[in-house]
Amino acid sequence: MSMVKFKIRNEFNIGIAWVWVKASFMVFREKPINFMYFALMFVMVSFLPFLGSFFATAVAMRILMSSAYITNNSPVEIKLNLPMLLRQRNVLSFAIFNTGIDLILVSIISEVMQSQGMSPSANEMLTLSPQLAYLLIGTSVFKALFYGISPAIILFNHELGVFQALRMSWTFIVRNISVIFFAVLLLAAFLIIPLYLFTMLAMIVTNTVLFGLCFFIMIMIALLAIVISNVFIYNLYATGVERF
Repeated sequence: MSMVKFKIRNEFNIGIAWVWVKASFMVFREKPINFMYFALMFVMVSFLPFLGSFFATAVAMRILMSSAYITNNSPVEIKLNLPMLLRQRNVLSFAIFNTGIDLILVSIISEVMQSQGMSPSANEMLTLSPQLAYLLIGTSVFKALFYGISPAIILFNHELGVFQALRMSWTFIVRNISVIFFAVLLLAAFLIIPLYLFTMLAMIVTNTVLFGLCFFIMIMIALLAIVISNVFIYNLYATGVERF
């Protein structure tokens, strides 16, 4: 059996950043109900005690798989099919690894909050103090840089382990950092900034109808952000990693 080889591309021009972002929204447009259902399930399983991160990883993999199906003009089912995904050994290993990383990050956040005199309670989480917001944003940025496109590398290459996928992802990011940074800025303009604005509006409006409207739009944008970010990861992988 011949050994599989991979090539990490690095000859992209800055214009492909817009192509990645546009393609992510176009893939979503093909099956919006399916993708929003997956995003909703991602949020719901994330709140499961201890195993939330494990199953959320599997749901994210399902979004990646659906992105590939749509790109290749294959039918997409609305079923999650998590057992099928987790039967793939490296996907199972990645989900366990991600759960461990999340437990470490949660412990760090808890220790930092206690050292600052904040209580890591439900009330503190709901008030979302600036310190807590910075911690959550910081951990999100860290995870985005740490994992990069490794979920897609894991999913579509059964023979690769977690650390091999991470190393390939880091190589891709380092070689294309300027283009990826510009693409992320474009994503922020379409998703993060509107999400922030409607979150702020929901917090300051006093009219019940306006609050409900702002809250609904905020939730929809948040779910859309979950989908688009994962489809974006697939697009980066599909154009940035060659298998031969």
